[in-house]
Amino acid sequence: MITGLWTAPFGDATGFSFDGAHYRVEAARTPPRPTQQPHPPVIIGGTGPKRTPAIAARYATEFNGALLVGDSDGSQLRERFAVFARACEAIGRDPATAGRSAVLPVACGATPPRPSAGRPSWARS
Repeated sequence: MITGLWTAPFGDATGFSFDGAHYRVEAARTPPRPTQQPHPPVIIGGTGPKRTPAIAARYATEFNGALLVGDSDGSQLRERFAVFARACEAIGRDPATAGRSAVLPVACGATPPRPSAGRPSWARS
């Protein structure tokens, strides 16, 4: 829906329409116009093993694999990138057409961490 609004022909009398499972747009004649062409990059990421790579293969300009705490050698990240590549191949997309990135969580502070502090709240299961 978003990329459709971004790429709809400007001034089209019929406007942009979309009828999805959760959202519907009917004859939008003044969609937002990005300065980047054909539209801004779409970055999709996460650690889900099935749906996230499949959605990213279909829609993303870039797949973000999200480096997990404890993945010190990057093996889990490499596996997520491999799963994404397979998802691209499954729909006929060349995996090389998508960028790849990873979020690297970093905790900075003036004092060393206390052993009792444990993992940060965002890293807890």
